[in-house]
Amino acid sequence: MIITLSGPVEGRLDDLFAKAKADEASWVVSTGSLGIWPDPARRSRAARQHGGNEFASRYVGAVNEEIRIPVLTIAGVHEDHRFLSERVAANNTEILSNVHYLANGFRTVIGAHGPPCRVTGLGRAYSEATYRGEYHKKSYRHYTRHDVERACSSGPTDLLVLYEHPDAEGLRNVIFATRPQLILTVVHPNRPIHAEIQGTPVISLGRGATQAVSWKNSQFIC
Repeated sequence: MIITLSGPVEGRLDDLFAKAKADEASWVVSTGSLGIWPDPARRSRAARQHGGNEFASRYVGAVNEEIRIPVLTIAGVHEDHRFLSERVAANNTEILSNVHYLANGFRTVIGAHGPPCRVTGLGRAYSEATYRGEYHKKSYRHYTRHDVERACSSGPTDLLVLYEHPDAEGLRNVIFATRPQLILTVVHPNRPIHAEIQGTPVISLGRGATQAVSWKNSQFIC
């Protein structure tokens, strides 16, 4: 099984799907900031400045092209977090046809043929105040200590997907507890890019970047 790993695409879904098709991928796994804004009027300032609007176009049916390659994504910072929370509460995390949201700290499996690949996700950014439990109006953009504890107790995984830099508070604990074969994260300005952490290879992707990996015999081939 070939998996297209994706950094933030900020709503430019068509480019992502084209790259996945060229990779002959069976799945796409995203670091977040996919551009999840079903209502364009709710987009954040950064999403309006830097992002596309292709999620909304597909969500309302203005674009009816079928998404043939399934997508699994965590939450970035610039997403409609209220929408995502509502979908999780309704136990309906297929946010578009064939686009699936992995909530913070949870594990799922991908792959219909051969051994399944276990994926654990922890999205959103770090805030010291939110992590201490001091919530404020922008806390919806941050992961919590509870999210980290949930991820740590989710069990062993094959692919760990992070939005925040892996040196952020609590994330080394998640890596140690889940023992992934591969870590996928985002390139963050002025932060080191790790080739590996705790003996586990790390793939860091910037905006619009992708990388294809192969999942075969329960192992990644990068």
